Amino acid sequence: MPIAVSPIAMGEGQARSDERFSRYSFASITNRSWRMTADIVVPQKSGDGAIVAQGSRLNGWGLVMLNDKPTFMNNASILDRYRTRIAGSEALNPSAHQITVDFAYDGGKRGAGATVQLLVDGAQAATGRISRTIGALMASEGGASIARDYGTTLSAEYASPFTYPGDIRKIVIDLKPTPQVPNENE
Repeated sequence: MPIAVSPIAMGEGQARSDERFSRYSFASITNRSWRMTADIVVPQKSGDGAIVAQGSRLNGWGLVMLNDKPTFMNNASILDRYRTRIAGSEALNPSAHQITVDFAYDGGKRGAGATVQLLVDGAQAATGRISRTIGALMASEGGASIARDYGTTLSAEYASPFTYPGDIRKIVIDLKPTPQVPNENE
């Protein structure tokens, strides 16, 4: 069932959103397939900032704009080998865009791999493979935020609060059913 996050009008020069959700009140993306669609407006100036961010460099995920390119990040642990970044190759022009993250979870065990497609306006912008995903609750900073990345950010490439300078009109996260995951102690 899709979960919609209210539109956030921020436009250039307007007040920014400080919408933040606890890790218990936000969509749980662990150990399942899901699809997120973000309807945004890229501003005339740089569009760099977080669209959705949950967790941190310890473990977390998010959709951000870096160098005006949509970028999906997945940090399954603090180890570099379990950090994945999938970025579009083209900078987005200043206008309205729809960015989709299609996350296809392998299943079979907690924290299994996944294939991710990043689409911009319905066309594939990038695809990538994640060898290990987040298999359990995120670290204590595991809150989720819309339009900024607070605290310990997903990447050392930018500093908190990494506020998105354009409009975020709508975010919809469509969670697929959770597959049965075997108990690792059995």
